Amino acid sequence: MRNKPSILFMEARENLFGHKRQNEAIIRALSEFADVTIAFPDDCFYDLPSDVKYHNFSPAGKMKNFQMNQITKSFQCIAYANQMDRKYHYDYIFFSSYILYSLVYAGAVIKDSRRRVFVLHHNIIDQINESLLKRILFRLCKNRTQHVLIEEFVKDNFIEEAKVSAAFVYAIPHQLNKMERYEPVEFDFVGISNSNDEIWIRKIIDAERKTGCFMKNNIRIVLRSQTIDFDDNWLSVIKGQLSDKDYYNYILRARVVLVPFPSSFQYRVSGTVVDALSNKKRVMGSKIPIVMYYAQKYPHICAAGVDVEDLLEQQERAVRNEREDEEFADFVKLHSEQKFKDALRNIFLKSNQG
Repeated sequence: MRNKPSILFMEARENLFGHKRQNEAIIRALSEFADVTIAFPDDCFYDLPSDVKYHNFSPAGKMKNFQMNQITKSFQCIAYANQMDRKYHYDYIFFSSYILYSLVYAGAVIKDSRRRVFVLHHNIIDQINESLLKRILFRLCKNRTQHVLIEEFVKDNFIEEAKVSAAFVYAIPHQLNKMERYEPVEFDFVGISNSNDEIWIRKIIDAERKTGCFMKNNIRIVLRSQTIDFDDNWLSVIKGQLSDKDYYNYILRARVVLVPFPSSFQYRVSGTVVDALSNKKRVMGSKIPIVMYYAQKYPHICAAGVDVEDLLEQQERAVRNEREDEEFADFVKLHSEQKFKDALRNIFLKSNQG
């Protein structure tokens, strides 16, 4: 095996442009110690390192049945990866997303998949907890690949819940996303993730309509909903999608970032939490694992609980203190670009020596 490993990096499903920033960070990190080939649509990335080999690929066709369309396209991705592997003989194949059918197929057709195929999981435990079929599919493929999780606490839960040997499981920190500009604070609370709990949003609107709690306390809140529009000049609920520019403008102009997620959001990481802490914004969220984990680790910059009473209490903490600055610095240190690169380097160089 070569001293410098060769890696094919791609998605094992129709391309998820929502993971673009993370995929690009991984590609850049891998390219520092490996010969990297990627297979993505040609308009996905620009200005990558010059030694990254870029193959234009996206699964073709469209079926009326959404699920069958996704399965068919995921099989195309695996077939393409297998074809590329047979031609170029990569040391490793790294899938940054997938659907479970594709992993079953990958384990069946890719040579030596248990050692050579790495899979980045985003929400696998939540998936298998919600569906018997997904639990069955995962059992069929879990011992045919190696597994990469985002954050150590998610990795630990994965090992326990999925019953996978720790020898085949790795963790990487979520990459930072620091915006290199300053915006004055305009909103007390901003909650603009597309994972927001719609039931919670309705409760917050009802509370404002009945009591005027935010107007009375001079609190400005911006939320995002999939289904609801509302605005009384104090509580604003935006319906639908936001551009990246608008999303980051809201994050930077917030005093506190809200992550009011439903209880179904369990063992996975929220990019909104990382975006907030990367830019020194306090976080308040539902009592879900990621919020509880950070609230315990960073109690001065992360709090669990998003009832109206919690928001009013947090509003009183307008002045930053020294402990907050220390916790922000600690978060940035543990999620630094170097930590991110080292984690990926250790995964593949350790495997290369094995």
